[in-house]
Amino acid sequence: MDSIANFVVTHKPQLDFAWHLFIYLPLILRPSFFKYFTSSKPAKYAQLPHIPLVVHMILGLAIVGRYQVRALVSSPSAPKPESLDIALGVMNAVISWRLCKYESKGNPRIVRTGFQVMALMVLFPAYMCYMTASPVWYHSMVKMHNAFIYVRWLIMGGSMAGIWSGFHELYTISVFFGGILGVWEGRYPWDGVLGVPLALVLHVALVVVERYNSSLITPETYKSPSSNPFLGLMLLLGLVDVQTYKDLKCPAVPASPTDEKEELVAETKE
Repeated sequence: MDSIANFVVTHKPQLDFAWHLFIYLPLILRPSFFKYFTSSKPAKYAQLPHIPLVVHMILGLAIVGRYQVRALVSSPSAPKPESLDIALGVMNAVISWRLCKYESKGNPRIVRTGFQVMALMVLFPAYMCYMTASPVWYHSMVKMHNAFIYVRWLIMGGSMAGIWSGFHELYTISVFFGGILGVWEGRYPWDGVLGVPLALVLHVALVVVERYNSSLITPETYKSPSSNPFLGLMLLLGLVDVQTYKDLKCPAVPASPTDEKEELVAETKE
């Protein structure tokens, strides 16, 4: 048992690199992955803007890949964040937040705020990297990007298991637990006890804020944000329930069970 523990400690960067190859390569090598770069159809199907989505994917791969290479080179010392790492982290957090504004799959009060929490949990350690240049915060910022990958794996695993009745239910559960896994793996400072509770608190807070803002929004505010600067800012930041956006544009049309099955099949193929 001691020999195994010593092996893990001694070869931690190599094992971590192997783990990332294991969770990233099967998704990257899928033909559907390259469609995001050659066609805007996958983004349109997901109801997301094409260019920000592609940039988000590239930045995530660059941040994680750069960290893994630097960790191998600097072993046994942990790599410290550089200006480029911080800039990439902040940029991706901002883009992730913008993409959250359009997220409408699953339960919006869990899915949308779940992705917003992921963006904040990237932005916060990026800021702490700038303030402290700590390798611990750098590790937290990078590992949080794995949350987006865990969401994909949970969706695929859940669809194969057939436990959930519809796509939206599966998508909601995958986003929530994918985010928690990313936070947990990031091992936030103070021996990792801060990350998961902080993520849960942020999630509840965002739900409360979005529901409150949504209760104040009117069609007039949506058409003319300058009529109420505060609510206009909330609309700009996306701190409003996604259903409110839909209701302001057109009456909501409930999805049929057939629609959910088609979305589940399409999401699994992607």
